[in-house]
Amino acid sequence: MMKYSMAIVLALLLSTPGLSFAQYKCVVNGKTVYADVPCAADAKHVGALEDYISRESRLDRARVVNRERNHLGAIESENDADRRRIAQSIEQIRANDRAAANLKAARCSNAQRDLQNAQRASAVYRDLNMQNSANQRRGEIDSAERRVRDECN
Repeated sequence: MMKYSMAIVLALLLSTPGLSFAQYKCVVNGKTVYADVPCAADAKHVGALEDYISRESRLDRARVVNRERNHLGAIESENDADRRRIAQSIEQIRANDRAAANLKAARCSNAQRDLQNAQRASAVYRDLNMQNSANQRRGEIDSAERRVRDECN
């Protein structure tokens, strides 16, 4: 008797058209949602009641999915273009930095050469016992040393 009543209850539950079991599982805004129609592009079928979905509902869902894919493709294209622009900007900044470093190195080299020339000239005047001219060169040496500190540091 118990088996017979269980079979009747089970048959009634399965044949009742008013009972609607969730057929699709989706993640919407981070929450898992169950619905009887596809609720997102990534909807996963979880039931065997797919036959109850109308052809029109399937076509509508296919249109929505296509629209979403097209929109996603457009967004990805914009992102790719943005990435290319950013990469070009970074490369331009690096090129400018290299040019600035090369210019600084050239100015430093020139300042060091000027300092060496002033030191040599001062040494020549001292060797020739021309103290006044050697003292005048001391100002040039001080100026050249300041330039070397400014340009090479």
